[in-house]
Amino acid sequence: MSGTNPLSQSAADLGCVANAINALKDTHLLGRRLVIDYAEAEVVDPEEEIAKMQKKVGGQMEKMTLQQLAGRSRKKVTIGDDEPKA
Repeated sequence: MSGTNPLSQSAADLGCVANAINALKDTHLLGRRLVIDYAEAEVVDPEEEIAKMQKKVGGQMEKMTLQQLAGRSRKKVTIGDDEPKA
């Protein structure tokens, strides 16, 4: 194995990636448009990223809890008579 970094990209590689993204940008899968973008640069502080993810998940859990509580309070209401009159 040579001493080069396998993650380093040459200009030709970046051109191929750009061509692939351009070719797939209007692709649909199961009725949904694919969103293809370059990955973000290497994370500098993994603890900060973990904190961001925990905050995001916490917010989603709060929304789910509120939806569940709101769903429990709903009751079926019947207006008028259900019985046919003779």
